[in-house]
Amino acid sequence: MHMQDVRVDALPHTLRSGEELVLTRWHMQRPKLTVSREQCKVIVAADGTADLVSCGKGPTLLRQSGAQWYAVSRSDTCPLADGDQISLDCNDPEAAVFTCEVGILTMVMLAMAILPWLSLLWLNLPWLYFLFLLPETMMPGEQRCAANVHAANVHAANVHAANVHAANVLRARRRAQLRAKLRIQLRAKLRAMLRATGIRTAGRLRPWCSS
Repeated sequence: MHMQDVRVDALPHTLRSGEELVLTRWHMQRPKLTVSREQCKVIVAADGTADLVSCGKGPTLLRQSGAQWYAVSRSDTCPLADGDQISLDCNDPEAAVFTCEVGILTMVMLAMAILPWLSLLWLNLPWLYFLFLLPETMMPGEQRCAANVHAANVHAANVHAANVHAANVLRARRRAQLRAKLRIQLRAKLRAMLRATGIRTAGRLRPWCSS
C-alpha cells in the first residue's frame, strides 16, 4: 500500500503487511498546532487490508473517491480501500491530503488469501451439484423412481395407521365383553343372596348398582 501526499512533492510512503504509518503535523507542508503530534495511524494487516485509526485530539477526516469528508473520532477505526483520502486538519481539510493506493503486492496477497476458499469450492463442486442442481435435472425414469419411493412411504404410513385403528377397535371390544361378563356375574350373586334370605323377586332382576 502507498500513502501519497497530494499537496507535497514527496515520495510515497510504502507499507507492507504487518506495518503501520503514523501521520503527524510534521507530515504537513505547513505544520499546524491544531493537528496532533500523532494524529492518526494507517495499519496494514497480515492479509493486506488496511485500517485507519484516529489518535489525535481533533477528528481525522476520511472520504472515498469523489465523496464528501466525514470525521473519524479519536480511537475509532475505519477500513481503507483503494482511492480513499485522509486529511489531518479538520479545520482545513485540503491542507494535507493523503491518498491510499493498493499496490500489486497487496492484490497478490488478497488473491492468495481467497485462493484456498476457491479451491475448497472447486473440490466440493460435485457435492453441491448433487445436493442443489441434480433434483432439477433428473431424467423421467429417475423422477419415476423417486415417485415410487414416495408412494411406498405413503403406503407404509397408511398401513401403520390402519394397524393402530384395528388395535384400538379390538381393545374397545374386549373392554365391552369384560363389562358384560362382570354384569352377568353381579346379577348371579345378587340372585343367590336373595334366595338365601327367602326374598322372591317378580320379573327381571334389576340391580341397583351398575358397572
